[in-house]
Amino acid sequence: MTNHKVTLNTFISFCEEVAKLLADGKTLSVEVKEFRKKRSLSQNAFQHSIYGQISKHLISKGRKDWTPEKTKFELKNHFIGCEDVETTDLITGEVKSMLVVRSSSKLDKGDAYQFTTEILCWAESIGLTIKIPVTCEHYKQMAEQNR
Repeated sequence: MTNHKVTLNTFISFCEEVAKLLADGKTLSVEVKEFRKKRSLSQNAFQHSIYGQISKHLISKGRKDWTPEKTKFELKNHFIGCEDVETTDLITGEVKSMLVVRSSSKLDKGDAYQFTTEILCWAESIGLTIKIPVTCEHYKQMAEQNR
């Protein structure tokens, strides 16, 4: 088993919360999963810059409806995909399942890097070279990957 660092206060708070729930007769479910860093604000900002650049490029090529929002939606649909989400009809109460494009905000740091890399490669394939600022976190991650 791998050692994981958890602060003592965090562990004590967790145990106290579990004890309260058990004392109230609650049935518990515990999930243990690998900790992964969430994507950073820098990654998010760079992705949105890319959406804008691709949008401008596509509009200049005649795709007038490709706003940055549509561009983001279509890139997520293509590279991240969809997931099933349960919805309940407000009138009938019928529970349905529908496919929705996955949210990029739920990507961890590594997945966000992969998503951005796939977008950059795709942009190259349509004749758009997106410059990666040296100060950008994506640039630093590329350097780490190439070591």
